[in-house]
Amino acid sequence: MLDPALLRNQPAELAERLRASRGFALDVEGLSSLEARRKAIQVRTQELQNLRNTRSKQIGMLKAKGEDVSAVMAEVAGFGEELKTSEAELDVIRTQIEAIALGLPNLPDESVPQGQDESQNVEVHRWGTPRAFDFEIKDHVDLGARNGWLDGDTAAKLSGARFTVLRGQLARLHRALAQFMLDLHTDEHGYQETNVPVLVKGDSLRGTGQLPKFEEDLFSTYEQLDRDSGQHTLGLPERAVEVAHRGQALGVKLDEFYQVYGRDANPSESVKDELAAYKNSLVEYQRSLQQFYLIPTSEVP
Repeated sequence: MLDPALLRNQPAELAERLRASRGFALDVEGLSSLEARRKAIQVRTQELQNLRNTRSKQIGMLKAKGEDVSAVMAEVAGFGEELKTSEAELDVIRTQIEAIALGLPNLPDESVPQGQDESQNVEVHRWGTPRAFDFEIKDHVDLGARNGWLDGDTAAKLSGARFTVLRGQLARLHRALAQFMLDLHTDEHGYQETNVPVLVKGDSLRGTGQLPKFEEDLFSTYEQLDRDSGQHTLGLPERAVEVAHRGQALGVKLDEFYQVYGRDANPSESVKDELAAYKNSLVEYQRSLQQFYLIPTSEVP
């Protein structure tokens, strides 16, 4: 993912670099419009939060004096409604900007020469002399299959496409190469051997630029959301639906409470208990929907 500061402050320059180096067309006008809207709504949201907090404190002071607070409470309620609308719109705009950022290709280093295709690649260094063969070069898949060492058909029955079964000397060579690399880099180059998880959360893949650009190429632990209906193909657990509805109701209840008494007020014990139960249930709900991905390469974890 590119530096967000580039998107916010230099969209035109970024668009030109993406066009020249990656052939990617960035909608600068659309992005700038979203960014301007985000700034305006964020300023208004902060103003509303400050107004609500100020008026809420005023309610407490008026109540202490025994004065009528109905007018101020009505004003606070109005702030609350507008604030909810502003916060919701702000979340939508932030999500749209993030989606644009996540879909951008990385920029090559400025030292990388421009080129339209591989014919314009620049050779930087050459070591040794390429071998010349006086016989037809065979594909490694054909060579492996000839001796039964590389078996894609069996792997397809076990796991589907893009898998293979290694046997005999090829399986041993595969194991030996891995051991050789580990020994070389830990014994001679100062690296530390690390055994990392092969299943990771989506955030790990977003942070390393794999999602959402390459989602179609990844394997995950449960079915993807149906792209047309937006529904999970396995269906939501009944418990998850129950928790989601309960959480929404409690969120409304607490929001009404804070609108009247302010964010610094202490809820009643019953509300505290309900909130704690909701939070625990929400964790359970989120875990029930957790999706893990099989790592494509080890730098992700």
